[in-house]
Amino acid sequence: MQKGYFMNDSRKKIGLSDLWIISAAFFFIFMGTGAFQQYLIPVLSEKLGRSALACSWILATLYLSFLFWRILCGYTLKWLGDYWSLVLSSTTYTFFAVCALFSNSYSFLIIAAIIWGWGAASMWISASTQILDSSAKTKYGTSSGIFYTSSLLGQAIGVFLLGWLAGRYGNNGMLIRVIFITLAGNCILLGVPNRHIQRESSTVFKVFGVLKSHKSKILAFIQFTASFGFGIVMSSFGDLIKGLYGVALIGIITQGFYMTRLVSSSFSGWLSDRFGRYNILIFGFLLSALGVALAIFVRTPWMLFISAATFGLQTGIVLVVVMAVIGDSAASQRRHLVFGAIYMWRDLGVAISILSGMYLNAYTKNYSAGFGVFAILFLICAVLVFNMRKYQDEEL
Repeated sequence: MQKGYFMNDSRKKIGLSDLWIISAAFFFIFMGTGAFQQYLIPVLSEKLGRSALACSWILATLYLSFLFWRILCGYTLKWLGDYWSLVLSSTTYTFFAVCALFSNSYSFLIIAAIIWGWGAASMWISASTQILDSSAKTKYGTSSGIFYTSSLLGQAIGVFLLGWLAGRYGNNGMLIRVIFITLAGNCILLGVPNRHIQRESSTVFKVFGVLKSHKSKILAFIQFTASFGFGIVMSSFGDLIKGLYGVALIGIITQGFYMTRLVSSSFSGWLSDRFGRYNILIFGFLLSALGVALAIFVRTPWMLFISAATFGLQTGIVLVVVMAVIGDSAASQRRHLVFGAIYMWRDLGVAISILSGMYLNAYTKNYSAGFGVFAILFLICAVLVFNMRKYQDEEL
């Protein structure tokens, strides 16, 4: 962080404007195209006449592209600068919604997903670094919580709203409204202050070089594993609900995920500022392991809702607390490298869980095996985080 950045009240007020403008923009972007991810596979499957498995590749391509650009978007960040990197990358969310509305080409939508992947990587890295740069060190957890809460609140409302819009206006009518909601977020980002923070030059070797420390390796693994919850809810969990109770209950049952992810993101940052980052992470992983185990044995709508809720709780905690840990451990000029190195594993985890879950469902119809593996992985994460305490003073 730049020396003296928070030395007076006026600068603190400026920092707050960064947080609230970016948070408001993300609220609308994730109420729109961000929430559409939950419906992407069934909507495009119906539109294109392709199987759910084939359309899961469009969603997986987004996250694989996201992963690729996490590593390389330091180059575009340097070329465009923080402000235009954030503003222009956000428009790729609107671009994909327009493509989903007007295109009937599977190949073109794969290309659109690749472009969206660059935008998602660049937008998240630019926004996260700017929020940490404009926050006091003692408030990293709280600022991260506000930022993620706004994004997740928008997505939670959006998942419910888009289901209602699809029922009332059809899929095309829903997509038209997705475009305008997302566009509102794009416009809000135009008001973000244009900061000029000196960033360390980015290379692929520097990004991977972040992963040399013990702390970074553990953070990468827990990001990779924690992301399975999000991938499961968007793919195999929805497929399970559809098979048992029909499409109508997908939005209702998966609201357990979005609601608790919202609640946990709201409080976990504040709690981690006061009770420690690692204690909160351990709690989240233990509870999510229990939730996955419940889905193995009991599959009533209420129990699936509770299982989805434990996924959401863990996801919200990990998103916020890991961002705060990066704020604690990385200098301002290196944060874009650290976010790229750590968060690319999250994107890989989402892509793998989407595809592995759908392939497992398609060829074995054995949901229990997949859920059992994820429960074990979440327990391993709890143990690793407990172990990470001895590396808490390591810099990233």
